[in-house]
Amino acid sequence: LARITFVWTFATALSALLFPLFGLVNGWVSLLLIVFSSASLIVYSIQLLKHDTGRQSFKKAFMGINYFVLYLVLVVSIDKLMPKG
Repeated sequence: LARITFVWTFATALSALLFPLFGLVNGWVSLLLIVFSSASLIVYSIQLLKHDTGRQSFKKAFMGINYFVLYLVLVVSIDKLMPKG
């Protein structure tokens, strides 16, 4: 279960890196925030593979993914409100 959760989390982080490719974000600050948060999520999820994976570990991983997605929604929303140019 830990490996499946790690792969799921890793895929979520990598899919966020595709946002600029599809034009969802245009600003370089937004791009840097997405790259940093994706890297942080990957590093955080590696802990699932290293430690004893009890019920609490999976709960923390699930909450981490939820916070990551909430953060992405905020970054994309703020990026859309920023003036172009």
